[in-house]
Amino acid sequence: MHRGINHYDDFRLHLRHQKFLTIFDVGANHGQTARDLVGKYPDAVIHCFEPNPDCYPSLKSFGDRVRIHQMALGDKVGEVGLDKSIGNSTMFFVTDELGGERVVMDTVDNFSGKAGIKHVDFLKIDTEGHDLKVIRGATNMLQRFEIDIVQAEVSLCCDNTFQVSMFDVQTAMEGFGYRLFGIYEQIREWNKNAPYLRNANVVYISPVVADANTTT
Repeated sequence: MHRGINHYDDFRLHLRHQKFLTIFDVGANHGQTARDLVGKYPDAVIHCFEPNPDCYPSLKSFGDRVRIHQMALGDKVGEVGLDKSIGNSTMFFVTDELGGERVVMDTVDNFSGKAGIKHVDFLKIDTEGHDLKVIRGATNMLQRFEIDIVQAEVSLCCDNTFQVSMFDVQTAMEGFGYRLFGIYEQIREWNKNAPYLRNANVVYISPVVADANTTT
């Protein structure tokens, strides 16, 4: 089977010793990812972070294994604005400008400390351009390799400034000692109907995970 088509298949085939007990779904929206996670990892507790209250009825339908947190995650603790001007909930994003709707923001480090969560097996991030800020807000846990797998949505083209550049995310993750595991859901430049890539999801693993799954 070829790598890079489905990350769940790649986890199963190439990270055979990996457990999925605590999962953070950051930017959960209506639960598109949570639905997959509930089905694939029956032993996992899934923490869904979503600042848009309109998404809550969908998230509540997944039952007790999904913990819903009405907040954004980023690189600071406080309040931020929620920009809904695009009109599509999958593309709403938080902003430092506090005009309009305000939402609570926390960091992975601070939230985990308050909740008594010492280890995250899978951190999925999809925050429409703020993925690197979420990563920076997890600095302490990443430095201690307390997060096994990180998935982020990134821009692959300088024309796409909506998502954060993959090169910035790569620099940050490699600085923590993580390495690229795979690139998934590659999307072409639909905005210009051009045949080059616009964005994708990238997945990184810690050296602890890599060592545990290295074959000899």
